Amino acid sequence: MDYRITHRTRYRYDEPVSLSYNLLLLSPRNTLFQSCSNFQVRISPQASLLEERVDRFGNAGHYFEIHKPHKILTITATSDVTTRQSPLIQPENSLPWDVAIQRIREDRDSDARLDRLFLLDSPMIKHTRSIEAFARESFPPGRPIVAAALDLTARINREFSYTPGSTNITTPLTEVMSTRQGVCQDFAHLQIACLRALGLPARYVSGYLETQPPPGKARLVGVDASHAWLAIKIPDLGWIPLDPTNNMIAGERHIMVGWGRDYSDVAPISGVIIGGSQHQLEVSVDVRPIEKNQLSGNSQHTSQPEFRDYQPI
Repeated sequence: MDYRITHRTRYRYDEPVSLSYNLLLLSPRNTLFQSCSNFQVRISPQASLLEERVDRFGNAGHYFEIHKPHKILTITATSDVTTRQSPLIQPENSLPWDVAIQRIREDRDSDARLDRLFLLDSPMIKHTRSIEAFARESFPPGRPIVAAALDLTARINREFSYTPGSTNITTPLTEVMSTRQGVCQDFAHLQIACLRALGLPARYVSGYLETQPPPGKARLVGVDASHAWLAIKIPDLGWIPLDPTNNMIAGERHIMVGWGRDYSDVAPISGVIIGGSQHQLEVSVDVRPIEKNQLSGNSQHTSQPEFRDYQPI
């Protein structure tokens, strides 16, 4: 599948911002099942400094500074991405999950040491007894690990209500567990917490979903905005992406931007400003299938004052 992704963000400040320092994480990663042939970012007002940085997880970010007063900040990121279907997985033929945990504990190669970072609590994901108890319902002794993980995915989808506006980025998982509602970020965090509580490495994945589904396919939840899912590390299979919001293994219609321990590692835009007082935020995302001959062949970033065809949601 070939896509053009346009991610537009606009901040409107009540008072002028005199200085702005920001980090963007909007450039899709290149992986075995995905390639980004073109990435551009346009910033208004024009940035005084714009440079690419790679974080400890290998995500490509763009740092920029604006040194002149402004009351509106507009960021438009455009990407051309090709995705490929991953091999089919036979859930019942995977390792028993308790055997997989033992393999993970005994593995001493360099990748395994890095994977252990995704076993630990992180700023937005903490172990609790209630979360562990919830997870264990899907993981009886000897159950194949993929089957167990998919059962957990299905239970989160079934037992928790997707309710936009019910949570924000500061809502703790204890509240999500109590109210049984949230959005894709919450559901990804919850499943990660469950898997880590059992001793299974799991990481947070940030990206997008195809806006318009193919003919005859259902429209997925979480389009027209950044989406979130997770991946679990399974011996012999690698990282398997799971989308509890839509009760599925993430596939060709999922476009990955980056991964980390939780949302705090891969926020699309983060930074510090001086001034501004209160602000209004407008975001729109369009993921559009395109013909292969429309794909660009270069990757670049630009800082331009133009902003056209903006449709906030």
